[in-house]
Amino acid sequence: MLGIGRKPLRHCAKPQQSRSFGLSAERLDDRVMPVVAAFSVPQALPPSKNWAGVVALKQNPNDAVGATGTLLPGGQFILTAAHVIDANGDKTPDADNYYVNFDLPGKRVQMVVPSNRIAINPQWQGATEGGFKNGHDLAVMKLSGIAPWGSGPGRLSFEIYDGPAIPSGAPMPTNRMNIVGYGYVGDGYIGQNSSPNPNQISSTVQTLMLPPTATGAFSLRNPTTKTSIRLNANGLTADVVQKAIVGLDPTGFQDVQVVQRLQKGDPSFGSFDIVFRQVDTSRYQHGNVPALQFSRQSGFRTGSQGSQYRTGMARPAFPTVLGSKQNASTYFNVSPPDMPSSFVTQLAASPQLAILGEADSGGPAMYKKQIAGVASFYTGNSQFGDYSGWSDLAADMTWLKNVTQPGGHVILDLSTQPVTIGNSVDYVTVAFNSTNGNMQILVHGRQIYKAAASTVSSVQIVSRGVPTQFRLVGSPPFTVNNVPSSQPGFIQRVENVNIIGQTATSPAVVIARSLPGASHVPSAQSNESSVSKVMGSISNMANSAVKSAKNSLNSLAGKAKKQWQRWF
Repeated sequence: MLGIGRKPLRHCAKPQQSRSFGLSAERLDDRVMPVVAAFSVPQALPPSKNWAGVVALKQNPNDAVGATGTLLPGGQFILTAAHVIDANGDKTPDADNYYVNFDLPGKRVQMVVPSNRIAINPQWQGATEGGFKNGHDLAVMKLSGIAPWGSGPGRLSFEIYDGPAIPSGAPMPTNRMNIVGYGYVGDGYIGQNSSPNPNQISSTVQTLMLPPTATGAFSLRNPTTKTSIRLNANGLTADVVQKAIVGLDPTGFQDVQVVQRLQKGDPSFGSFDIVFRQVDTSRYQHGNVPALQFSRQSGFRTGSQGSQYRTGMARPAFPTVLGSKQNASTYFNVSPPDMPSSFVTQLAASPQLAILGEADSGGPAMYKKQIAGVASFYTGNSQFGDYSGWSDLAADMTWLKNVTQPGGHVILDLSTQPVTIGNSVDYVTVAFNSTNGNMQILVHGRQIYKAAASTVSSVQIVSRGVPTQFRLVGSPPFTVNNVPSSQPGFIQRVENVNIIGQTATSPAVVIARSLPGASHVPSAQSNESSVSKVMGSISNMANSAVKSAKNSLNSLAGKAKKQWQRWF
């Protein structure tokens, strides 16, 4: 047991039904950003490019929850926690493939990382109390292709913080952090909103906002069943509210928890948190309970504190199949002497604090939008008095810089680039500037990748099932190959979101699986024979796609020529 509260440490990745991301211990969740805040339930962030570089990680593409990671500069690497990849500390990934999801407006881009492209921190000792206490809970994944928007002007990546040490203790400008993750949300009263129902992704959390001075009657209505119940604010208790809520749907609301908010300093003191832990998912899809409707009855008064409180039902936090991102701010207020390579926060009754939930594992702790720590562990159920810990990147900076060297065998999978959506022909340029020694890749005239040419061993352009017009500028010191593909890039549609990108058998993933491991620092022209062999195999598989592409090109020749002139 650790000295911090004598509570056992737990990892915050979601155990899977097939293979576990980590120990089959207690759970956290699947959102992004701070997960469990002291007094508020973090709301889901709408998909946007601002935080799209914080990604969801899964062992199975159909898993509802998993873990979190962050795209690093250059657009080739994802930083996450080692226990997400390697539970027992043997430095070997626990799965053959990992699925990385970038959430953009209206679409999710899925990329697949084979296990040979993952570097695990050599000081990681496994997902045990001793392992978390030792720290160094870090892993780096090399994507099977350049990330969406890559390293161009629209890049989604975040820099690693490499400045002065971040202090622990009282809140100050130098230790205010944004924590981000795909974990369960909650607050200090209820902890994380997990559910015992395997068909229910998480719990809906709602708050009945009532000033302590409120008197008189009000009603709550369930918009699904159209039933209502009348309550009196005078001397209202959590037990009474709980029975009333269950009465709104006795068969549908199977497990409802109600907690009254009584922590000193809580801006919603006296109000009630309502957690729908388990519901009939045939009636409430994914556990999503619509907001209960609050109505004042004749004689209802908010009293002397009514002007200081919002009265009614607060906007609920809903479950979602895809998972969603949340964010909150916190600071590191504990410094255990036996955990020198970790940041630690204990959740107290302060609006300035937030801690982790399940599936936040691997998510970033951001200082001024730079990554300072990676989510590692939590204690208890993420309630008041519980702890969360992040691995301090400063302790492993040399290793991080070693395994995130840019270049190597660069793969551009056009199915993962949003700029290609809706186009019937893709235009790609690989350019080498002999004056400054740099190379760049452009798609439809937009820079997707840029690096020193001396760091690049080869470039593979993988098409997405439509004709590709390719242009090479200059004479680069590396090979460039255009790989035809019959895969269109569209995978499926879930919750009105198009899933595009890669599967485990995508040509780009097959190529990536044949290349040296992620910790390999490439030299120019290395491993060319194996790359050529794999590409030859893919080319044979795609002969029909090539013929189709040629026919399409012939019919579009005039149009393609005009487009080519426009972009180049």
